[in-house]
Formats: sequence, C-alpha cells, structure tokens
Amino acid sequence: MRVRLMTVLAGVLTAVAMVATATPASAATFDFQTALNSGTAHDGRARIDGSISFFGRYAADIRAAITDVCPADGYGAYAQLEVTSIYGTVGYTNWMWVSDQGCGGTAVYPLRAFYWHNDIRNVRVHLCEIDWDHNQRRGDCAYSTRKDNPYT
Repeated sequence: MRVRLMTVLAGVLTAVAMVATATPASAATFDFQTALNSGTAHDGRARIDGSISFFGRYAADIRAAITDVCPADGYGAYAQLEVTSIYGTVGYTNWMWVSDQGCGGTAVYPLRAFYWHNDIRNVRVHLCEIDWDHNQRRGDCAYSTRKDNPYT
C-alpha cells in the first residue's frame, strides 16, 4: 500500500511540474523590417526582433534587439511601443530601443518589465530608421502586427 501511494504521489508531482514549466500562452514574438524608399541614394534599413510576454492586465516582459542595417550614416534606428487600452485610447512610449552605433550595429536589450497606466488591449512596435535624404533628415518607419494581451 505504501509503495502504491508513493507511486501515485510521484505521478501527480511529475504532472504538476510539467504544467508549471509550460511556456505561457501569453508569449508573442515580433520580427519585422522597415521598407526601403525607392529612388533615393541614401536609403538604409532597420530591423527589430524580440518577444513580449504579458503577465497581467497592464504589464508585460519584453526582450528586443534592434539593428540599423545600412548605411553607416550615424542617424540610427529607433523603436517604441504603441499601446492600445481596453478603452480604445492609443498611446506611445518613449523611444525604448536605439541602435546608433553604425552600419550593422545591433543593440540588445535584455528582459525589461513594462507597465502601462491603463489595462492593455494590445501593443505593437513602431520602428524608424533615419537617413539623410536629399539634404534633409528623414525617417523610414514601419509597424509590427499587434500583439493581444490575454489578460484583458
């Protein structure tokens, strides 16, 4: 009887451990690039890769790596979050991610907790690569797809 009870208990503990270590359903990844402007001599590109895991109605963990691909013009690539609340209001963070160390330089941002003042419906990344085009500073920008918060 004692051996049978220990076997059942070991099976239950194994099942609990497997459930506890499962990847959360709230994890989402983003990976995209800005478009090139055709017809200009100084076009560059930028890229941001990363992941977001929501852990509450107004909080998430974010990892990201941003790259200013080319040219080495010193103007860099910048990214921020666009946040949509459950009330439909849209807000933007500051430029959270920056790569301005030259052509092909990647800036890696490790895990960072992000909190918003309202319940988050979804977020998306706004990425801009800055060029010097036709004697003026110009941004080529793109948005990622929206990532929904499963807690709202």
